[in-house]
Amino acid sequence: MSMKRGVSFIPGVSSASMVPSEVCGVRVEYRADSKHPLADARGYGKKAFIVVGPAWYRLSPAAQEATLYHEAGHIIGRHREFRVLMSLLLFVPALALLPWMFLACIAATLAVYYGIERLAQNQELDADLFAAKKGSAEPMLQLVRSFGPPPTVPFFYPDYERRCGALVRFLEEQKHE
Repeated sequence: MSMKRGVSFIPGVSSASMVPSEVCGVRVEYRADSKHPLADARGYGKKAFIVVGPAWYRLSPAAQEATLYHEAGHIIGRHREFRVLMSLLLFVPALALLPWMFLACIAATLAVYYGIERLAQNQELDADLFAAKKGSAEPMLQLVRSFGPPPTVPFFYPDYERRCGALVRFLEEQKHE
C-alpha cells in the first residue's frame, strides 16, 4: 500500500490488505459489523476514530488512502461536533416560540434544518478537499464516480455533480500551479 503521509500501520503486519492503525493521528479500526460498508468517522474530540467496514478490502490501495483521508478530514475538521451543535439549535426555536406563534416556530425550525443541511454538505466537500490536499484527489474523484449519483441523495451529502465538480476544479488548479 502506498500510504505514507500521516499513516501508521499495525506493527509487524506487512500485508497490503491490512487496515492501518492510524491516519493523520486518528485511530483506525476495522469492524466487520459496521453499518457503513466502507468507512465512517465516529466519536467526538480526542476520542474520535475511523471505522472501516467489510467493503474496504474491495477498494484499490489509492481508493483506500483517499477514503481514510476523507474520514480523517471529518474528524480533524470537527464536523461531527458542529453537526451536534447545529442539531441542538434546531430545538431552541421550537422551545422558545411554541407558546407564542406556532407558524413562526415552524419557520424557524425549518430555517435551522436548512442550515444544518448546508453545513453538512459543505463539510462533506471539505473532507473531500482534505483528502485531495493529502495527494488523493484523483483516487477520491474515481471513488465518487464509481458509486455514481445515488438514487436519493441523503440530506447531508452534496449532489453528485457538485461533489465531482469540486474535485475536478481542485485537480485543474493543481495542474496550473
